[in-house]
Amino acid sequence: MTLVTLQNTLPTIWTIACLVIVCLAYFQRAKPHIFLWAAAGLSLLTFGLPLLSQWPQTPLLGIHGKPIGADWAAFWLAAEQTAQFKTAQAYDTPNFLKAFQEAFGKEEYFAWQYPPTTSLALTPLTLLPYGIGALIWLLGPALWLLVTLCRTFPSNQTDPPVIAIALACPALLINLAYGQTGALIAVLMLLATTHINARPHLSGTAMGLIWFKPHFGVLLPFAVIGARAWKTGLIAGSTIVLWLILSLIHEGLDPWRAWISALIDAPSRITKEILGGPFTSWYAFVTNLTGQKAFGYGAQILSAAVAITAIVLVFQKSLCPHIRLAVLTTGALTVSPYTMFYDWVLIVPAVIVLTRSTAIQDLRIASLLGITPLFPLLMWESGSINGLIHSGGPLASIIFFLTLRRALQAMKHDQETVKAGVAMLPTSDATTASTT
Repeated sequence: MTLVTLQNTLPTIWTIACLVIVCLAYFQRAKPHIFLWAAAGLSLLTFGLPLLSQWPQTPLLGIHGKPIGADWAAFWLAAEQTAQFKTAQAYDTPNFLKAFQEAFGKEEYFAWQYPPTTSLALTPLTLLPYGIGALIWLLGPALWLLVTLCRTFPSNQTDPPVIAIALACPALLINLAYGQTGALIAVLMLLATTHINARPHLSGTAMGLIWFKPHFGVLLPFAVIGARAWKTGLIAGSTIVLWLILSLIHEGLDPWRAWISALIDAPSRITKEILGGPFTSWYAFVTNLTGQKAFGYGAQILSAAVAITAIVLVFQKSLCPHIRLAVLTTGALTVSPYTMFYDWVLIVPAVIVLTRSTAIQDLRIASLLGITPLFPLLMWESGSINGLIHSGGPLASIIFFLTLRRALQAMKHDQETVKAGVAMLPTSDATTASTT
């Protein structure tokens, strides 16, 4: 059996195996912990296998003849052009493709859409050999995310293991295979959210850095408003302005004019990709279902409005950083029309919170854990055959509302705890506490 045949067969085997494990767990024949480790192992086998194609055959290409680091090649090329003071040329797609073919000897389609500050931030990696830069780009964010998750969600013997939950989500390994930014966005959101009030400098800096992918920064101002974290918002704005100034000093306004022009021209190209590619938004789902872009935009706007309202309320009413994080990360998947399958790393904090919301003996959790990691698989593997590739918007909303329900439960519990504490105080102290 060839490597390609094995890659095509394993996702189907993984799907069936996960569903069997979920059924066993639901009918109390297996514990959620067992499911998690089994799903993580199957995920490693299924989605880690494509990483073998990254094994170097030449300094630039892997054993399948593809660039090492996959999409890292586009980031590296844009950073190279920035280092040569040619950032504006990266937004000229025909020129970018020509430069890509000259560098790698391959005809691949990449369109550079990131703001000029992104390629500027990556220029130090161009000083390293290409393969070393790719290794840092692939492993750095993933390891950073795993370490930060473990520190944010310390586990005891009864808690589901954080590492198993993260690995059971295929999106983390897909990030490694495709050389994409999902893990980096996830860890920055984690730092921005969990420290929004306590450590404004760290949180604000992380927020400012998230704007290298602007459509994932949409909810952040509303989180600041809800939490009334004005200092954090000021630092986030200052971080963005600082990078803008550095970019202007480096090359002036030309890259920004080229970027804005590319964004104006992008909708028609992006729309074609959404209707035929692995985009996972409400816009893609409704447009593909009805054939009407107006309906797609309407659904996306409605989804975004719901997420924005929920974010403001949760950050205003709940002080629990874990709840805030879970609602923000899942909400981010429902806001943008341009979410991709590898962005689903963002569901990991929500799954962790949901598994800790009920006693571990409640085996309904196992069914949730079984379904959730399957979402990216259904959209990417099965979806390419039966059309489920566009179901990401509704599925993201399901997880979002489950997380929001957990947030409401937590806020209600906090209120009851406060009332119980007040009731136990002496009469004079209780009167004072109730009026503060």
